[in-house]
Amino acid sequence: MIPLIDKIMLLRNEGLSFRKIAERLDTTVGKVQYQWTKYQKEEESVRVNKRKSKPITVKKDLIPMQASPAGKNVKKTDNNMRNRNAMSAAKDRLTVILLSSDSALATWNLSSATLKAGEIFWKYAGFYQLAIRMQDITGIHYSGNNAHYSVDLITPKRDTYMQISGLKPNRSYLAEMGMLFENGTFVPLMKSFPLQMPRLDTAQCGYLAPDVERWKHGKDQKPNWIEHVSTYSYYERDRK
Repeated sequence: MIPLIDKIMLLRNEGLSFRKIAERLDTTVGKVQYQWTKYQKEEESVRVNKRKSKPITVKKDLIPMQASPAGKNVKKTDNNMRNRNAMSAAKDRLTVILLSSDSALATWNLSSATLKAGEIFWKYAGFYQLAIRMQDITGIHYSGNNAHYSVDLITPKRDTYMQISGLKPNRSYLAEMGMLFENGTFVPLMKSFPLQMPRLDTAQCGYLAPDVERWKHGKDQKPNWIEHVSTYSYYERDRK
């Protein structure tokens, strides 16, 4: 029998509200909220205990020695660890490929080093979930916060792929994976290349042709293509 909290987590990952989850599981909203709050407190307790645990120390005179090509013994340094972390972070990737006229498949590899760095830097921000933020960046110079609109999708905990539906034809999208906190703050950890959705009508063809012509004749330094994506730090929910 599947525990109630596992069912709640699965439905929350699908974006359902507590009320919808209660209706789906034939239970009360209060019971769903209680189970979810209890789960969050248990997760926070585990994180606190990990932070309080004492790190393992190694005496300098016990650090293993390695022979250099010249025959001299050289102590291993923290550079090895830094190099391993850098190599691990270099493997981070988020790929979005077209599946149909209104859907795409997102696959990713997020290294533990990158995620740990985010958790350390944002450790006081509270509870977060990994999410993919789909941004509509059609025909703009995207600077990180000027998308036409965006939607946040909670990623499954045990998978490294997710199908994204409801995309619109003839639009350009950019996917970002990051930490989505309860207050709406989104901290991106990696992003995909832009994804261009197919055109369903011949009337939609050629809308970038004037920009390309201007660029070909030297009137613009860069054409107005979808690859105009800048770097950025993080986003906070607008509290106007």
